[in-house]
Amino acid sequence: FDECLDKLEKDNCVVISGDPGVGKTTLAEQLCLQLLLNGYEFIRINSDISEAEKVFSVDPKTKQVFYFDDFLGRNYLYAIEGKSDSNITKFISRVKKAPNKKFILTSRTIILNRAKQLGEIFYNDNFDSNEYGISLSKLKDLDKAKILYNHLWHSSLSEDFIDEVVFKKRYWQIIRHRNYNPRLVEFVTDSYKMSGVKVGDYWDYILHALDHPSMIWKYAYDTQVNDAARLFVSLVVMNGGNLDEAILERAFGKLVEEVDKD
Repeated sequence: FDECLDKLEKDNCVVISGDPGVGKTTLAEQLCLQLLLNGYEFIRINSDISEAEKVFSVDPKTKQVFYFDDFLGRNYLYAIEGKSDSNITKFISRVKKAPNKKFILTSRTIILNRAKQLGEIFYNDNFDSNEYGISLSKLKDLDKAKILYNHLWHSSLSEDFIDEVVFKKRYWQIIRHRNYNPRLVEFVTDSYKMSGVKVGDYWDYILHALDHPSMIWKYAYDTQVNDAARLFVSLVVMNGGNLDEAILERAFGKLVEEVDKD
């Protein structure tokens, strides 16, 4: 938080990148809240940078913070082909030169890196100088403990469930687990996702989630992507390693044809 805040003070812009669930959005929102406390007007960009352009104040006294969460998102190929990467970098340059203006963006690392490969403008405009990558390796045990404590404190779990975590300092197994992830911690402390889990089974439920983190993506896979996306994911995963793009394209086309026949 402090490092990103320093970057904002220096450059007026920060692009927070990282793997899914590492805490990009949470960090970005905390930065926005800090700026709101400092008198900034909050502008959230939902889909296109033109939203920010329309409300950008040329008055140097007007404090504004623009927030674009997952700015490349699912449609990054469309965004790059539509030259919106150029529009974003132009807006970044505009903000960097303007007093009392801040710009906070987030992106998944893998998508941002692919966008850099396909859209060279991210390099040409010194986009990297504004990027701040976060990773779990930067979190110390105390940081992880605070994240766990925060989720337990704000959860609607009864004391009986929380006692299962505290019992014999079991929480160390969560904090030091190889699959520790803030989103996973959020998942195992969300009472609404624990349908039918009894107090006596809660610790086993936590361990299972830690050992099999794919379960936290089940909802997204089942409900938040379409059939074509699921076919695409299946091809990549079943290949078990790197897959040539041309081969993947042909395999996907054939698989879609077979599904359409059925």
